[in-house]
Amino acid sequence: MSLYESNKNKLGENMLQNFNYLSEECHQFNESNSLEYLDKNYEDSKISHLKKPENTSSKISANFIAAKSVGKIEIIHFEDILWLHASSNYIEVHLEDRVVLHRESLISLEERLPSNHFIRVHRSSIVNLQKIKHINSESGRYNLIHLENDDEVKLSQAYRDNLFQHLGIEG
Repeated sequence: MSLYESNKNKLGENMLQNFNYLSEECHQFNESNSLEYLDKNYEDSKISHLKKPENTSSKISANFIAAKSVGKIEIIHFEDILWLHASSNYIEVHLEDRVVLHRESLISLEERLPSNHFIRVHRSSIVNLQKIKHINSESGRYNLIHLENDDEVKLSQAYRDNLFQHLGIEG
């Protein structure tokens, strides 16, 4: 065997040992809680940036939307919202005298809204129950909601019974 082949074999063995070592380390890492593993095996200063602050909650409960637009962030309180409409990647937040665009999914925002005040009435619309003036019927189908500011919102058949139940009306 030549010197070249001997060095090549030693190099291969070293690479295999390194691979096995790393493979075992990865296996141990995956089986344990990652931060626990890091805490036990590495200096705190090297991993402190990976740790979450201890006294923070994962989600802050609030009664407003922080709508970011060009040059400002506007705080919109839930009670000021008449209705919401999904529009592409945005939600149109309809207020008494204007519409504000907010970048969030309707489903995500719906989860944060108080369910005793807001209800989905269409796959792309949610209304504030306290802002409903009346609901129109066309051919015996209640399909159009009129709000305090005279906005009209479509009421889908799929959501009609749920709305009526919230209003205490039999369908």
